[in-house]
Amino acid sequence: EIGSGEVIKEQIYKNSYDLSDFEDVLIPIPETFGHAGNNSTGTYYFVIDNVVEQSIFDEICYMTDYNEDLSENIRLAVNICTYKRQEYLKRNVKRIQAELLNDRDMDAAASVGENMELFITDNASEIPTDMFDDDRIHILHGRNLGGAGGFTNGLMQILNTGTRGGFTHVLFMDDDADIVPESIRRTYYLLKMLRPEYKEHFISGAMLDAGNRYIQHENGALWNMSNCKYIGRGLDLSIFENVLKNECPADRDYAAWWYCCIPLDLVNPDQLPLPFFIHGDDIEYSLRLAKGLITMNGIAVWHPVATHRRTSSNEYYNLRNALVINALYCPEFGYRKSIKKVAIGLGVAYLRHRYKDIKLVEKAVTDYLCGPKFFMDTDPESLNDEIRGMGYSFMDVSQALKTCKRSYYMNVHPYELIGKGDFILYDDADNMGLILPRKNPEFFRVIGIFVKLSVLILLKNDKAKRNYRNNWNELTSIRFWDKWLTDWENHL
Repeated sequence: EIGSGEVIKEQIYKNSYDLSDFEDVLIPIPETFGHAGNNSTGTYYFVIDNVVEQSIFDEICYMTDYNEDLSENIRLAVNICTYKRQEYLKRNVKRIQAELLNDRDMDAAASVGENMELFITDNASEIPTDMFDDDRIHILHGRNLGGAGGFTNGLMQILNTGTRGGFTHVLFMDDDADIVPESIRRTYYLLKMLRPEYKEHFISGAMLDAGNRYIQHENGALWNMSNCKYIGRGLDLSIFENVLKNECPADRDYAAWWYCCIPLDLVNPDQLPLPFFIHGDDIEYSLRLAKGLITMNGIAVWHPVATHRRTSSNEYYNLRNALVINALYCPEFGYRKSIKKVAIGLGVAYLRHRYKDIKLVEKAVTDYLCGPKFFMDTDPESLNDEIRGMGYSFMDVSQALKTCKRSYYMNVHPYELIGKGDFILYDDADNMGLILPRKNPEFFRVIGIFVKLSVLILLKNDKAKRNYRNNWNELTSIRFWDKWLTDWENHL
């Protein structure tokens, strides 16, 4: 293991080759190399030196032998949810078609393309079902029920294929991630050779910053009662030592759905995701089903990192869903910690002068305290429209930034804003933001809302937690989702 500040010890294994023409060279790694007893302790990598002028290296790769008769028969269903992002989607699907689905170089048993299909749920119902002219690519139309609804719609279709598809695993992926087909290929072969003790683990792909492609945003995460610990955040993977650190063991308990591979043996029609609309559905699903997480350098996607964007609706979904998850999985998260979390949410909104978000914090708590019945009796599409209407809409603040002396990123620490007057919060990626005046009377409103919510939590939190634990399976059943995915009138 490579820890912070430790010296990397190298064991050099050298081979020299004098090549005068294009030819393949196979460099075997001795069985005793990098081993202490019978346990592998090394990381293997290439260093090429003494290269003469006009030399060309066409390709370098690692290979291993394995017994096909002893390997697993893997059938991979790729599950993508999309909403009004056709260009991103077409780019990714065309790449997967070219590099995987149309790869005929291998026999059918070993070929990734022969053993995978794509299920794409279009929440906007705009994409033609025959857009890609490939019977292994399925376009599903559905209501806009957020990522949770779209991914679950795809998962239900995958489960419904039964023996016709014969799928063993489902791979959740975002539509707007920069997908590298090589990651899917590595995932496929890793699944074929997994040892039995890892069969019920999720494979979690890392997320790298699309705007700064060597910087890692997250390599798995730890929930920690919503005080999330994001593993490997900020690592510069152009530095060799950081690549080694990225392979070190770390506590992880959830995998985000920008790239998450799940064994279908763990999933049945009553083990579907919770209807969170957005945010937290992937966290809850990992906490519920995963026996562990597998991460690996080279299994990753690039994705835009919106670290300076705080959408008002997210303030509602993040808090409401976090309270539900803690009710289900964190018995030590009692009313005191709930009140503290609410106080932080209200305080952050007040200090950032985002007074509309105060009402969203209030609504998040009151809706959570209603228990599972709230999800059963609420039209998620209409609710989302209501939530969006309650919050702020971003505007172009480019001109205002030139004259305003108090401008901050949207995720500025509230401490820096204490005692400040009017200011601008903005996202430096596109200069979209909010011009926010200070309203002193809001302080008293915040105090009143905090007192009200504290009393409600004291009176109702324990009952809400029991309801979620006793009845959450109603929200994950195929019976519920069949109704949720149809028109709301049919649900009632």
